[in-house]
Amino acid sequence: MLVIFAILSLVLSGCSQPDDSIDTDVPPIGDFDAGERDSLDDFTMEAVTMDNILEFVTLSQHRGIEYDPVQADIVTDQDIDAVVIEHLTFGTNLVEVTVRSAMLGDVVIIDFEGFVDGVPFEGGTAENSMLQIGSGQFIPGFEEQIIGHDINDVFEINVTFPDDYFMPELAGQDASFTINLKAIYIEVPQELTDEFVTTYLGIESVEQYREIIRERLEQEMELQAKNEMRRQVWLAVSESATIHSYPLQELEFAADRILLQFREAAMTHNSELEDFIEQAFGVPYQDFLNNYIRPDAFIDVRQDLVLRAVAATEGITVTEEELNTEIRRFTDEFDFESEMEFLQYIGGEGRVWMALLSEKVIDVLMYHAVERG
Repeated sequence: MLVIFAILSLVLSGCSQPDDSIDTDVPPIGDFDAGERDSLDDFTMEAVTMDNILEFVTLSQHRGIEYDPVQADIVTDQDIDAVVIEHLTFGTNLVEVTVRSAMLGDVVIIDFEGFVDGVPFEGGTAENSMLQIGSGQFIPGFEEQIIGHDINDVFEINVTFPDDYFMPELAGQDASFTINLKAIYIEVPQELTDEFVTTYLGIESVEQYREIIRERLEQEMELQAKNEMRRQVWLAVSESATIHSYPLQELEFAADRILLQFREAAMTHNSELEDFIEQAFGVPYQDFLNNYIRPDAFIDVRQDLVLRAVAATEGITVTEEELNTEIRRFTDEFDFESEMEFLQYIGGEGRVWMALLSEKVIDVLMYHAVERG
């Protein structure tokens, strides 16, 4: 998700799952009578006013919330070393090996074709596929059987697909693969030199590189400390609020938004959504909706309602100009072709609106909050 939602996600982190302080014993989506349904359907994200928000939410306290101060962690040389190691990985050289057989940890280039009962299956064939032996990229037993073979070897391996494999037609099936081992490489990490940081990172020297890392880590730790204090205040406000009823339209939208990621995963694996859920989570699809999607939808909507209630009470708004400016800024910054493409990517104008509103709301809450002595 884009940086525009960092404040919202950090402050509300931990709120996407039920806890003892949030009442999630609410009717399932759609379990409203006709009268309630009519009034709830009129409530939309864009129409936040004091006239309608208090039909849904009563705030207990939002000013004078106490929070525990949080000090940013001190950046150590070990922290910097960890980042250095990560960056060195990006500069890894692959050196070809021609005098020995494939070993654990090698990077190999292979062609392969898979068969079940002697018949090729969809997705089981590839050419010039790069694989690090031992990475777990392929199904169990596949990578290990490459060990000991030489370049230009053509050989057969036998495997069994896991019972919970994402493609139901292959789950639990025995399969064979014909492998052509075309090349073997080993990884040789770059050394941390002035030449390396200049070539790969555009920095003049190792000393400057480490100082940049230190400054960035200090900023990140300051932000983590700040957001932890903001999260404390937000949770106190949210948990003390009373939700009288949940807007049906928003609940259905939230549930659809949560399900979208699973729909996309199912499409990626050429599977129906119901089959994918049952294979991936081991529960019937309807149970997954009832026990996971619906409770999360109620919690998501709860956060939205409380945010809007505080905004209405404090007179906090997001103007059309602010909204359009932010959409334009992120469209340009992330090189989207158009504002429409950006909005489609992040889930609509309402997501930008809510991110801007949440930042303003939590700023006000922190202004009136009190640090515990």
